[in-house]
Amino acid sequence: MSELGIALTTSAIGMGLLFLALVVLYGLMYLMTALTGEREQPSTGEQSAPRPSAGGRQAAAIGAALARAAAEMEAGAGLPVEGSGLTPWQAYHRHRLLELRTPPGRSRP
Repeated sequence: MSELGIALTTSAIGMGLLFLALVVLYGLMYLMTALTGEREQPSTGEQSAPRPSAGGRQAAAIGAALARAAAEMEAGAGLPVEGSGLTPWQAYHRHRLLELRTPPGRSRP
């Protein structure tokens, strides 16, 4: 057998063993969860909570977005830093870039 044939055979055997080990581990995990998992007790007359409709979920998402926008407006988030025309986010990152460019041991005046 040539060297290429030996290399391909070794690779095929190794890959086969790898996938066999993965299948065995998957089977063991499945057995462990099947044997030790919690089982639901059948309910005797209890009703589950009603599921919200698609419109209710959309209304909740809109309400959450409006509440977040109102909180940001009150906190002044995103407003430019006085005199620079930059938002706080932009000012922070520009300062960070300047600090990265400063050689070690030197401080900016």
